[in-house]
Amino acid sequence: MMDDDNELRKAKWLLFMGVLFLFSAFFAYSELRFAIWGKTTEAEIIETFETIEPGLGRKAVVRNVVNGPEKDILAVKFRYKEEGGTLHEERDDVPITWTLDDPEKVTVQYIPGEPESARLAGHSNDGSVYLFLAMLALLMFFGYRLYRHASEAVHGSGRRR
Repeated sequence: MMDDDNELRKAKWLLFMGVLFLFSAFFAYSELRFAIWGKTTEAEIIETFETIEPGLGRKAVVRNVVNGPEKDILAVKFRYKEEGGTLHEERDDVPITWTLDDPEKVTVQYIPGEPESARLAGHSNDGSVYLFLAMLALLMFFGYRLYRHASEAVHGSGRRR
């Protein structure tokens, strides 16, 4: 009975770590896309206002898990042109402490051809990359331990020559 509880606990941890790895991989991939395909341009600020971060919606789920629900934010609406001349009007929600150097212009990053991909330059999610790398290191560590455990079961506990 005690062994079953221990195995169930291990299985739950494995499931939790697997889900966390997948989430971190998804958000780290988003940052990788900006690093590889992202472009930077100047944008015209249309409007800035303080608001409360919604409980659901774009980007809010991860922020709510990390920071808790309902947080004061600064919403920045801006207009920019892609390299091809396509005009976009988008919004990025940043921490309330974010400072804008120029009240009329701002530098933004975007992924060409992808609507709703723009963000203020510097508003990245580096934490997701670090979490992904930590999860990858843990995955490799536990994979190595599993390999050693399986090798000992097959070949015995002595060293192979």
